[in-house]
Amino acid sequence: MIEIEEKKLLLTNAIAIFALFVSFVSLIWNIIRDLIKDKTKIKFSISIGQIHLIKNQPSGVFIPIASETDQIIKPQLLINITNIGRRNIVIERVSYLNKLTEKGLHHTIVVSGLPIKLEPYGVFSFPINFKDDLLKDVKEENIKRIWVEDTSCKKWYLGRKNLKIFKELIEIYFKKKSIQEQKS
Repeated sequence: MIEIEEKKLLLTNAIAIFALFVSFVSLIWNIIRDLIKDKTKIKFSISIGQIHLIKNQPSGVFIPIASETDQIIKPQLLINITNIGRRNIVIERVSYLNKLTEKGLHHTIVVSGLPIKLEPYGVFSFPINFKDDLLKDVKEENIKRIWVEDTSCKKWYLGRKNLKIFKELIEIYFKKKSIQEQKS
């Protein structure tokens, strides 16, 4: 009789230890998941193109400058910000750092509609008019960094891949502009 009770106790202890192990692994998994996945994340890109309005509609289509359009009528920068995190975030500004200015000073690109609260997987796209000076600075690599900043002063930088694409679009823009000026 004592042996049966000892076997039951041994089986109960084994089940309890296994349950403790499973709950411990679950706890660690939830902590790691929350630390890694439960963050605010921003995907940020800039493109050059122009907006073509749709007849009888209040909206239009943004066509990147890399497409084979004949003329550049009114080029604009399209700033595209996407919240790819799992939390809400309030975007406050778009800024860049120029090598030619004093150390620590940055320039802010005026974007109408900012600050804006982005829900998870929310998108904010806004075209802005620009001066060629900004594009020349990017082309000549005078711009160190371009970033989006939220209200807690956290910065999300334009990635190298997006910066490379942006520089390629700038090259195309200046080529098309010089061709148009030669035709005029």
